Amino acid sequence: MIEILLACLYLILSIVPFSFLRYYPFFKSLRFSLRTAGLLYAVILLLELVGMGLLRYYGLWSSDIYSAYRFFFAIAFGALSFWLIKADFFKQFFVYTMTVTYVIFVCGNAHFFEFLGIVYWEEAPDLLVANIVIILQLLLTYPLVFRFLKNRVIPLLLLDSPVWKYIWTLPSMFVVGSFLFGSELKADVIWNWRYLAYRMIASAVVMISYYILVKIMEQTRQNTVLQEKIRTSQEVLEMQRQH
Repeated sequence: MIEILLACLYLILSIVPFSFLRYYPFFKSLRFSLRTAGLLYAVILLLELVGMGLLRYYGLWSSDIYSAYRFFFAIAFGALSFWLIKADFFKQFFVYTMTVTYVIFVCGNAHFFEFLGIVYWEEAPDLLVANIVIILQLLLTYPLVFRFLKNRVIPLLLLDSPVWKYIWTLPSMFVVGSFLFGSELKADVIWNWRYLAYRMIASAVVMISYYILVKIMEQTRQNTVLQEKIRTSQEVLEMQRQH
C-alpha cells in the first residue's frame, strides 16, 4: 500500500507544480473560468492516479505499461492545456516546451538517484528516493524558474513578433530527443554518473538557450518601443512645422 501512495505522490509531484507554470502566464486567456479549467484538470489527474493505482493493486504494472501510460497522459495534459488556453499557439508552445524541459531536468535527476537508491538502499520503498529528490529540487529551483517566467517571459507574451513562429524550435529538439531516447533506458545506464552529467549539461545548454532567446525578444521589444517613440516624435515635429 505504501508503494501505491508513493507512486501517487510521485505522479502529483511530477505534474502539478509544472502545470501551474504552464497555465500561469495565460490565466487571463482561459476558455472557461479558472474554477472550471481547474476542475477539468483535476478530472484528468484523478483518472491518471486511479488508473495507476488499480494497475499496481492488481499486479498489472510494468516498465512497458508505465512508459505507455505516462506518455498517453502527457499527451492528454498537453492537449488539454492548448484547448483550455485561448492565446497564440506559438507563444503557448514556447511556454509549454520551457515547462517540459524543466520537468525532464527534475524527473531525470530523480530517476538517477532512485536507481542509485535501489543499488545502495535496497530496503527503501519504490519511488521514495525519487520523491525526496524531486521535493528538494523544487525547493531549490522553483522560485527561480517562477521569477524568470513572471518577470521575463510574461511581459514578452504581449509582444506580437514573427520571432514567435520559430523561437520554440531549439528547445523543442531537446524535448523530442528526451522522449525518443530517454524513456527506454535500462537501469544500468540511468544510474551511471555519465548519464547524470549528460543530462545536467544538456539541460544547462537548453536553459541558457532560453535565457538568450528571452534576451533577444526583450531587445526586440525595446526596439519596437524606440521606433514607436521616434515615429511619434516625427509626427509631433511635423505638426509643429505645419503650424
